[in-house]
Parts: sequence; C-alpha cells; structure tokens
Amino acid sequence: MAAPRVVIIGGGVGGVSAAQQLAKANFADVTVIDRRDYFEIPWSNVRIPVDPKLINNTTLPLQDVPKVGRVVHASATSVSETEVQLDNGSSLPFDYLVLASGSTWDDPVNSGTDPLLTDRKLNQQKHSAGLKAASTVLVIGGGAVGVELAAEIAETYPDKQVTLVQANKELVPGYSARLSRQILNILKGLNVEVLLSEKAHKMDEQRYKLSPSGRTITADKVYVCIGGKPNTNFLKAESSRAVLDERGFVQVNNFLQVEGHSNWFALGDITSLSDYRLGRLALDQGALVAAHIKTLHGGDATKLKAWKKHNGIEMICVSLGRNNGAMAVWGWGFSGWLPTWIKSRDMMVGMTRKNMGLPAAA
Repeated sequence: MAAPRVVIIGGGVGGVSAAQQLAKANFADVTVIDRRDYFEIPWSNVRIPVDPKLINNTTLPLQDVPKVGRVVHASATSVSETEVQLDNGSSLPFDYLVLASGSTWDDPVNSGTDPLLTDRKLNQQKHSAGLKAASTVLVIGGGAVGVELAAEIAETYPDKQVTLVQANKELVPGYSARLSRQILNILKGLNVEVLLSEKAHKMDEQRYKLSPSGRTITADKVYVCIGGKPNTNFLKAESSRAVLDERGFVQVNNFLQVEGHSNWFALGDITSLSDYRLGRLALDQGALVAAHIKTLHGGDATKLKAWKKHNGIEMICVSLGRNNGAMAVWGWGFSGWLPTWIKSRDMMVGMTRKNMGLPAAA
C-alpha cells in the first residue's frame, strides 16, 4: 500500500505534534506548510519582553525540529477536495489534510507573524527595549496571557506603573471564581492596578478611554491581549467556505474531522469546539489526529476515538512571574509551589523541548 500523502497547514505546536506522531508511526509522507521559517513555543512569549534572551531557547528553524517531515515555506491560499494551492503558484496534492493554522493576535509580542526567525528575534528585542524605557504600562485583557504578561512586567520592573484592564468581572474567566481571586491577590501584591468590568477604547497609540467609568489612561507601552482571530482566510474561497462557521472557525465533529470531509482534520485555535484554547490541548489534538489518520489508512473508520472536551481534564496553569503561579483543576483553584514548579520557573520550555526531542535549553 502506497504511503498516504498528509499535508499539514501550520507549523505551530499542534501541526508539529501531528507531524511528529505521524513520523513515529512511519507510514505517511508528511508535508508541513508554514510561511514562517521557524517554530516557537508560544506560551513562553509573555516572558520574552522582560527576558529577550529566552527567545534563543523558545525558537528554532522549523526544518530543524526532529521528525517534522518535509517543510514548505509558503502560505495556503485555497483548498480543494484534493490539493492545497500556495501563494508561490504551486499546489500540493493530499490524501489527508490537517488544518492547524492557529490564531493571530493584535499584539506583536504574542503573535509570531514575522516570516523570518532573524526578524522575529530582532523585533522582540525592539519590543523589550521599548518596555524597558517605559514608565507606565497598560495591559488590555485579563485572560491568561494578559495576567501572565502583567505579572512578568511588574515582577521584573517594580518601579513601573502597570495597569491591567479587564472587561469581565473576573480574571481568567471560565475556570473558577477562586482562581480569579487568587490571581487578583497576587497581581495586587505585585502592585498591579487591576480594573475589572471595564472596556478599553482606543483613542490613539498611547491613550485609551474606559467604559463605563469614563477614565482615560495614558501609557508609554500598551499590550493588547485580546482579540485572537483564527487564521482561516484561505478557507473562505467557494470550494471550502462551507466548513467555516459565522465567526470564521472550522466546524468539526467529535473526531476532529472537518464537517463534510472525512479525510480533513482541524485542531487547535481554529476549531469551533468549546474547548479552552490552550497549547497543551493543541498538542494532544495533534497526536489524536495522527492516530486517526493511521486508523483510516488501515481501513477501519469505526475505531476512531472521540475527542473529549479539555481532553478529559479541565485544567489551566497560570504563571505569575518567576516566583508565583496559580492553577485550577475541575474548578478548584490554588496557588503556590505547584503551579510555580510546573510553569512559572521556566515557562515549561525545558519540558516542551524534551518532549519534542530537542536538545536541553542552554
């Protein structure tokens, strides 16, 4: 039996996870498409503004990732039933397609959109220098990224005035009220001004007006940690438009198969699932999709394993600087040494590199 051609759109954590698991199974011809020439560990990005040298351990050329298959540096422009069209004019035929194109964020620190690793490192250094020179910092968004970034800045630069604005009445909503309270207390202990139930409206690059209070905040450095958008524009052509919901997310079934396409799969931030959009879940979904492709290639679609919400574990771990953290498991929130040991000490860079078969971090 000929090796199936698997095309993976997206060389982030989910796409690389699928590629590596397929390589371990040793039965498929795998191609990863990504316009960027590098892989990065995205959850570490919140620390890089205060520790720009960390990027040397959190990024590497995509082709240097072990067992990732063939790498094509291009962008997908459209998808048909049998092939992916690229912006360089070429096309890639497939037997199985994996959509793992991730999200784009408004803030450049959190969204690695630079196509070249050299540019990514240079721009992160520029952002870090801008932060170092700032006296006042505004972080908009009190989800996991926002609170982690605010804590990193406040811990590293205690003389800076750091303000965090959150539209919701809770920080990191959707997990537990206790977790939110613990994060709030830790941020206050770092002298972060936290404004809940306030929306920030941009007036210019450094000024935002809040509602409903009407307060105007001026900051030397602003980080917008809201508004992640799925990278699915290449699916809006007539040949594939039906797979998207009204928000631009890919509609999938319980097996992560794209609706209407048994040989298409989607994972990570771009799916319509109600899961939390966490890197660890993208890793797990990549492994599951690889297993599904192997099962389907073997000819038995009845043995596919359904994806369980949150992969069966409702959990989040939030770093709050290098020396503190908080986490919630099944609604039970707690802080202290355990989340600090799991994530805060090195942003899970060492564990991630080991699991991906990379050399230990320097």
